[in-house]
Amino acid sequence: MNIFHENWLDNSIQPFQILSKAHSNSIETLQFNPLSANEIATGSHDRLVKIWDIVKFKETQQLKGHQQGVWSLSYSLDGKQIISGSPDKSLIVWDLKSGKAISSLKEHKNKIYWVTCSDNGSYLASGGQDGHIIIWDMRKLKLIKDIESSVDIVQNVHFSQKSQYFFSGDSVGNIKAYDSVSLNQISNNIPKRENPNKIHVLQSITQDNGTVKLFSAQSDKSLSILTFDPKQKQIKKELETVLHFDELHSLSIDKTKTMFSTGCRDGTARVWSTRRNERGYQVIANLLGHNQRVTSAEFHPTSKLIATCSWDQNIHLYKI
Repeated sequence: MNIFHENWLDNSIQPFQILSKAHSNSIETLQFNPLSANEIATGSHDRLVKIWDIVKFKETQQLKGHQQGVWSLSYSLDGKQIISGSPDKSLIVWDLKSGKAISSLKEHKNKIYWVTCSDNGSYLASGGQDGHIIIWDMRKLKLIKDIESSVDIVQNVHFSQKSQYFFSGDSVGNIKAYDSVSLNQISNNIPKRENPNKIHVLQSITQDNGTVKLFSAQSDKSLSILTFDPKQKQIKKELETVLHFDELHSLSIDKTKTMFSTGCRDGTARVWSTRRNERGYQVIANLLGHNQRVTSAEFHPTSKLIATCSWDQNIHLYKI
């Protein structure tokens, strides 16, 4: 495992905007609206989804409906809806114009950890403590396929660019690849260690040769880089490196695929170049300000802004 931490504190920056106590409990997730770039949504253990205007930096909507906390959010492709996932076992699809729930999807048998929309607008995928991935028709809001994916918790689900494939990471270290047309499993990366790590977050970059570069944030503080080759139907680990002194809990890649962000249990967050040299990944910005777990660090869709949220109940905005 590579550890180069000489540059971790380089380019330290403070937030230019702070929204203090944005929720009354820990903030678990944050997303930018893909088509309304001045809007973010946050979900919290206070059971609320809140919509914010980041220019005026004020709350514009409050969505109430979950019986427990909101652990994951995903905007629809057109930005007109947002889907929230909760440990109350439900997904709620919200219409943002009216602020009302369109549908409540209740096929999971246990806590929902992750929800995500495909970038072609066709699918919604969710995963959770029941070990299942459920693929939903985003237009009809109906179940398409229920996939028994893990013997334990499905921590996250991620669609590749153009939604050709989707990937899952679980709490016993398995990363699986699926075809987005057949919805069948293609490949499985099984950890070789006795005490495998949780896969907290997966992100990807589709490369020119058709392979997919996977970034995996894990519970042992490490970031793993893997390559999925659809022709060989294999996932291979290429590299494992450490980017923080504690567990990684958030990971995001910007639209240009030149930067990625990490958020950590110790309250630190950083932005890195996706290009790696002989000394490892280079810090673009060390984001100061949070004092508890950073649960999301998301890039603005069109400008060099990043928004973070944390268990400290605060939202920060940074210029990078």
